[in-house]
Amino acid sequence: MVNSHFTGNRCDRTGPDLGGAALRVLNQHRGRPVYLVNSTFERGSCSNGGAVSSIGVSWVVLNCIMKNNEATGYGANPAKTGTPGGGSGGAIYTDGFHTRGLPGIFFLGARPPTVTASALG
Repeated sequence: MVNSHFTGNRCDRTGPDLGGAALRVLNQHRGRPVYLVNSTFERGSCSNGGAVSSIGVSWVVLNCIMKNNEATGYGANPAKTGTPGGGSGGAIYTDGFHTRGLPGIFFLGARPPTVTASALG
């Protein structure tokens, strides 16, 4: 995704396996990363990952702006008893471990992501 602008995208407000108001990636040829370059994601809203979301995919994020995106769900993934699930990664959600020091990102994976020259929020 190069030189793109996404504004005000929406997807389901709650649910444990829902995400990526602008972009949802579930697989990538030969396990290669998905590149986001010089792109803007703003005011996206989804249960998880108000901007982008993935399962089993790694990302390379270069010179991107992600602002005012929100994860609207609550109750985590898998959903805690009595909740609809979701609420992780205001900007980016992908299955893996919590990413300390990177606001707006929830990541579960083999190693923490690297974010270079990008604004997150």
